[in-house]
Amino acid sequence: MQEFNPSKIKQEDLIQVRKTDLGLSDSEVFVFSLNNEDYVLKLFGKNGYPSNEAAALKLLNSLEKSYVPELIYFDKRGKYFSKPAVITRKMGGVRADEWLASAAEPKYYWDLYIKRVTDFYSSLTQIGVGKPFSSLAKESFIKYGDSFNMHIMRGLEIFGAPCLKAKIFNDLHFTRIQNQLNVALACLDNKYNFCFGDTLLKNSLVYEDDIIVLDWEYAHFGHRFRDWGSFIVDIFRGNDCLDDARKLSERFCSLVGIESKELKPFALYRCVVEAGALLYANLPEEASKIAKISHKIGQNLN
Repeated sequence: MQEFNPSKIKQEDLIQVRKTDLGLSDSEVFVFSLNNEDYVLKLFGKNGYPSNEAAALKLLNSLEKSYVPELIYFDKRGKYFSKPAVITRKMGGVRADEWLASAAEPKYYWDLYIKRVTDFYSSLTQIGVGKPFSSLAKESFIKYGDSFNMHIMRGLEIFGAPCLKAKIFNDLHFTRIQNQLNVALACLDNKYNFCFGDTLLKNSLVYEDDIIVLDWEYAHFGHRFRDWGSFIVDIFRGNDCLDDARKLSERFCSLVGIESKELKPFALYRCVVEAGALLYANLPEEASKIAKISHKIGQNLN
């Protein structure tokens, strides 16, 4: 991380931009220019994980990973901006969901995107395999590691309750998700690696032949199926045609070397957690949309 003086940033130079989160995080994002260089400033609220994001970027920058922005400055205590802050170099590209939505040939573009995402996940799985608490993990990451099974079931307990209360998920569907996940967790290997921990579709940029992945505050050492299941949700989220979504999901599973049925429980889990987070953020309509996606996944991914 290079030397950077935040006191040179003027308030009038900060341009606020649209957040890419799904409602649970209360971070604010700004762009600004300084000495003919463009930067991104992210200010974290009380629900954010600024140390986690900074640690992830620091680790990936040290490994010279091209799919992440360069970390320029980290202010843990909010000395200059009144809130914890992360500053990165601004990256070029178009947000993936917008790039795919504007494609003249959606199937072709989706196939390209899936290949790039597969390469990205392949790179992540090489970081810290089988050693969740090795020297790589000494930074303040959210550590799921050995307690992964307990953590993921705890997630269902926390986020499932408001979902059920609001009838976003009916009791039968939620119970099926819980049962499938219990079986899946019992069959997991003990290989943990570095995980992104969030949805990619709204947190990645497409730039030439690469993708740039943003917002690393939920990065952790955990099991790869958590990330992969989340991407299955992205595929169904971005494709109204169920046949296309199913085929693209199978294509992704083939590339990472597993059967789609192995990821189904983790995709459904992601739906529950995401819906719960949206309800927590008082966005019931968005929560209902993700619940509908869970039904589509449940019926179409085998």
